[in-house]
Amino acid sequence: MSKTIVVIGGAGGGPVAAARARELDEHARIILVEKKPHVSWVQAGLKHHLEGRVTKLADLDEDRRQFFTERHRIELRTGTDAVRLDADSQRLVVRNSAGQETIRYDAAIFSGGAEVTDVGVPGLALGDPGVVGFRTIDDLNAIQTARHNGAERVVVIGCGPYGVDAAMGLTSAGFLVTAIDRQERVLRSLSLMAARAAQRALIGAGVTLQLGRRIVRAEVDGSHHLLHLDNGSTIAADLIVITTGLKPRTGLLADAGAALNADGSVRVNERMETTLPNVFACGTAVSITHAVTRAPLWLPQAAIATRTAQIAGHNAAGAGKPEALSPLAGTALYVVGEQRFARTGLSEADARSLLGDERIFVISVFGYAGEPWIGGDPLCVRLVVDRKDAVVVGGEVWGREGVPRRIDLLAQAVADAWSPSHVADLDMSYEATLGPAFDPLQIAGQLAAQALAGEANPMGAEELALRIMKGTVTVVDVSRPGRPGPWPAATLRIPLEALRERIGDLPRDKTVVVVSQTGQRAYQAYRILKQRGIDDVRHLDGGAMSYALTLD
Repeated sequence: MSKTIVVIGGAGGGPVAAARARELDEHARIILVEKKPHVSWVQAGLKHHLEGRVTKLADLDEDRRQFFTERHRIELRTGTDAVRLDADSQRLVVRNSAGQETIRYDAAIFSGGAEVTDVGVPGLALGDPGVVGFRTIDDLNAIQTARHNGAERVVVIGCGPYGVDAAMGLTSAGFLVTAIDRQERVLRSLSLMAARAAQRALIGAGVTLQLGRRIVRAEVDGSHHLLHLDNGSTIAADLIVITTGLKPRTGLLADAGAALNADGSVRVNERMETTLPNVFACGTAVSITHAVTRAPLWLPQAAIATRTAQIAGHNAAGAGKPEALSPLAGTALYVVGEQRFARTGLSEADARSLLGDERIFVISVFGYAGEPWIGGDPLCVRLVVDRKDAVVVGGEVWGREGVPRRIDLLAQAVADAWSPSHVADLDMSYEATLGPAFDPLQIAGQLAAQALAGEANPMGAEELALRIMKGTVTVVDVSRPGRPGPWPAATLRIPLEALRERIGDLPRDKTVVVVSQTGQRAYQAYRILKQRGIDDVRHLDGGAMSYALTLD
């Protein structure tokens, strides 16, 4: 007798899981239930539609009914709400315009996705006239309607990944955009330096930022919204886009008794099995296992959602050897204007919190995505290194070009616990437009390996700024003459070429920190001073750019 597989959720993971199950079981009855009238809409595509890269809404919201019903023979139940799941009797109760129905299943796959929660501002709620989210085709339609009706000023609430996407897409569409966030920085999963660089890119694209600001109340004045901020200012908007408070939509499984993680995501094992019998989960409703912490990580990212859906569909079909998901580094990439910002593994802040300050150090390299002599674009690579275990536990890459190539290698480095030397020894393809012969990623690995060996002793820009305030360091700029930097007025300026002859000019009562434009000359100065008897000496990680971004 053929089995029945019911898939709950038609966005993101659900269709992938259903198609995968069909590939493995030609005879199963597969039913896909989706509350909305749309199947396989793409949240990430909303920005591209506003930018004009996707010109037809049908291309973005491809219903693909023929794809499901004719190629894969999957029963589509759009406009159908999953009301209750009874795992003991293996029954799902659904409701649509025709009434209520009970579906008995042999295996169920839950792909509930995520939802935006209330912002908690008096007078402002998602769904109010002129207040939309940035996740669904309905949101996009509302934005397009507002533009058609003459809307010009838009406020985006939230500067996380969806907020940045919304701000960029709306700006490209011709709106005047102001983005507000309670936090002091955008994209909080990035380091302070990367976040500051992303802020510069947002401002350069024409977005007005209001960071560290809280909306205390909102009101409607005719066709306009008035947002009153905690600093006493008021912002008027024709349209408000809410991107904060994203959480997994898992109420159906919670009511059925499934175990959830603290963040509300579904608890699954490596085979995407929930704690309910014969019930699998996938997509942005589930957490995966982090490669470093081995703890659950909820990261609503398309690639992760797709892979979990493939595994859930495979195992729900029950054919062949079960598939399992290995721990992942949690890689994410954000596009801000012409810049790309990517991260993987633990952030510096999380690594220090989890493992301790004494175990963690960071190496930053500002280099180029192509050979500089052919106009290669600037690129930054950062490694977060665990000193005790001598492994890379996190990293970042940002720039115009070459970011995906390097962050994918770093993700593998984190997942497989590579040493910095392993990163330095990477067998990378070379072509002048791809990067220098010794790539910035390899340079970062080499510097980190030297730090582990005691041949380098970098100081982060944040620590240097703090110690300058306390007056416990002497800053020595070893850049070439005529190369000013963002250094304090009391900085000693001694070119690297003259350093050996002027060692006597250096005071010995404070830590000497040598700095330079890119950090390379500072490292060379550190090696000179260390071998010439100055023990209390360090060099600034990342050079002038890291310091300027930190103090931005």
